[in-house]
Amino acid sequence: MNINVLDPFGPRALELLAQSDAYHLSLYPPQCCFLVDPASLQAPQACFLGAFEGDTLLGCGAYRRCEDGAGRYAEVKRLFVPAAQRGRGAARALMRELEARMVAEGLGLARLETGPYQPEALRLYQALGYVERGPFGDYALDPMSVFMEKPLPVAAQRHADLPLDALADLLIDCVAAGASIGWVRSPSREAARAYWQRVTLGVARGERLLWALQEGGRVLASAQLLLEQPQNGAHRAEVCKVMTHPDARRRGLAGALMRALEAEARALGKRLLVLDTNTGSAAERLYKRLGWQLCGVMPDYAEQADATLGPTSWMFKRLP
Repeated sequence: MNINVLDPFGPRALELLAQSDAYHLSLYPPQCCFLVDPASLQAPQACFLGAFEGDTLLGCGAYRRCEDGAGRYAEVKRLFVPAAQRGRGAARALMRELEARMVAEGLGLARLETGPYQPEALRLYQALGYVERGPFGDYALDPMSVFMEKPLPVAAQRHADLPLDALADLLIDCVAAGASIGWVRSPSREAARAYWQRVTLGVARGERLLWALQEGGRVLASAQLLLEQPQNGAHRAEVCKVMTHPDARRRGLAGALMRALEAEARALGKRLLVLDTNTGSAAERLYKRLGWQLCGVMPDYAEQADATLGPTSWMFKRLP
């Protein structure tokens, strides 16, 4: 399956949009259908994509570039897959590509409006980490509307960009919840801040990149990519310190961070990524779902919260 930019005025796109109109109007009254026209899906105000399998157009999706008092965000629009093409993963693939393009533009938040009579769409958005919120933009509260949003990874590469106190809270809370990220017991606030200050220096020196997902002044998740390698390892980078706050798990945030990180590594010319993680952990299962391969398991590598020694899995992923 390939995801490509789609001309909203192309004949196949117009046919698909007409099917989308008919589908939504069969579920909701016209005043509750916020179906933007093809002109609103054109660049530069929007990004409109199609999912293709060979020459067959499976579905479409778009986002519009928006802004409110809190800053810039993307609004997902016109995600639609006809009934005959459903069950092939087209909607999920479209959402992944839309989000990747949002991240590439530096858009830190995705929002959308859907309806209560679309349970498949609601399940998809929830599985991708979207959570319900109130109306946004020009929308009004309506029982026929469900409003959702998802924070997206934004790479922070300057000292002023790094919210040290919020990052310290993330680290402390993750270790307290049992995350195996280098600490057995939660560090003090001073130690946590000192750690992130060292990370800041590494970012400033170009030795690493840091991604942070923020929401309401909190950092919900973060990940790092270590770029500094020996001369014979310039083609690779190491992923480390992927952490999600205990209150924000099962929202797809770690997966979003990993996809953003891999895209940036690929753009930098890296061809191989490596990492290590607790064997049998939820993190290991996530990495396997994202296409990472197990290289080997080292026993008794890391002390656990219960003072026992646990195994660590070493993993790698080749980048095309």
